[in-house]
Amino acid sequence: MLNTHGGHSMFILSAYILKRVPMKKNERPLMFSIKYEKPVEGKNFAIALTKEMESQNLSKDDTTAWLKKMQEIFPDFSPSDILNFVALADKGYFVLNDTVLDHEFDQKFTQAFIDVWLSDKVVLSNYNRNY
Repeated sequence: MLNTHGGHSMFILSAYILKRVPMKKNERPLMFSIKYEKPVEGKNFAIALTKEMESQNLSKDDTTAWLKKMQEIFPDFSPSDILNFVALADKGYFVLNDTVLDHEFDQKFTQAFIDVWLSDKVVLSNYNRNY
């Protein structure tokens, strides 16, 4: 389901909302904000995100390592929690509410995360056709 508010697109994806501002391809820095609408186990969110990344035909070694790291750093999310992902040119990191989570991901992970939401190749990105 897609809502538009104040020039921003919001994607309601079962338990969370992704807010995205208009951007140019490969623009950095970039920040994705996910607001949780109901409790979500961090480990389950990491699994769902990794499955989407795996659909990009990435290295199994990479996706396995990313899953392990996300499951280590993601707590269980509560309603109104906001998980941000900050994508820089050479790395990316997560911020939960006002706390930076303790891991920086490399450029390969950062691009894979962006592609989950924006690429033509990934299921979740299909929500972007309507913005």
